[in-house]
Amino acid sequence: MWIIRWIVLVVIIVAVLGFSLQNQGQIDGITLLNWYSGPIPLYVALFVAFALGMISFLLIAVFQQLQTLSELGRMKRQKKKLEAKLAEITEEVENLRDESEHNDTEKERLRQDIELYRDRLEEARGGEGVDAVEDDEEE
Repeated sequence: MWIIRWIVLVVIIVAVLGFSLQNQGQIDGITLLNWYSGPIPLYVALFVAFALGMISFLLIAVFQQLQTLSELGRMKRQKKKLEAKLAEITEEVENLRDESEHNDTEKERLRQDIELYRDRLEEARGGEGVDAVEDDEEE
């Protein structure tokens, strides 16, 4: 891996050197607000412009990265809240399911009690049957 880094570094140095040698001309100078640079080589002006562009890009990229991290943090907090709510709802569903099972068991027990009381009532009436008792109740 270190060989690849050295090769890339050598290629960059050769490219910069070639660029500098091909842009040997002079410019009168750069004026920025009240500052004047005086006459400078063309390749220096190009490198300064390139460097300023890279710094501008870096600042924009850092701002966007901070914005993305902020949004990611907000989404993580929202995810935690939603997971807590889901756990709460799941617990409530389990409680309702348990309660339903308890109600079903209670309902079955009551049906058995009704059958038992019907059998006892039938025995007490002397075998007339529940239908006869129901007919008597209607009259």
